[in-house]
Amino acid sequence: MGEKVIVNNSEFTEIKYPNVALSSLGFKVIAFTNWHSNYPKVYTQILNKTNERIGLNFSEVDNYKKFNQYQSSVTFYTPTNFVVVWNDDRKGCLRENIFGQNYIIDETHLGYNYKISWYKNSFFPEVVSAENGLYTVV
Repeated sequence: MGEKVIVNNSEFTEIKYPNVALSSLGFKVIAFTNWHSNYPKVYTQILNKTNERIGLNFSEVDNYKKFNQYQSSVTFYTPTNFVVVWNDDRKGCLRENIFGQNYIIDETHLGYNYKISWYKNSFFPEVVSAENGLYTVV
């Protein structure tokens, strides 16, 4: 089975809904919901080929107001670029939408969070890719 890998910065937080992506170069990205406060947020941890953490886990969300972000999904769309998508209620509980953020494997943000779904009450996003530079969110 291998060694235990800790992806969160504290063993005292409540982690839910983990999602893992593996690149063709052996990098791994784990996206998860961290319930360390009253408002869940999506975080990501990057691992190298030998499962060592690359930096600390970091938040996906560029809007830190008192809104919920949860139920993430992650995929690589090139060997070193990945996207994370999640449920987001930054417009209020009655207006949940799907948001996304693109990254390079060194944690560089490619732009800002962007809205994927304009439909009210969009839930449980999934993102898939063939590492050809394209991905699909459903």
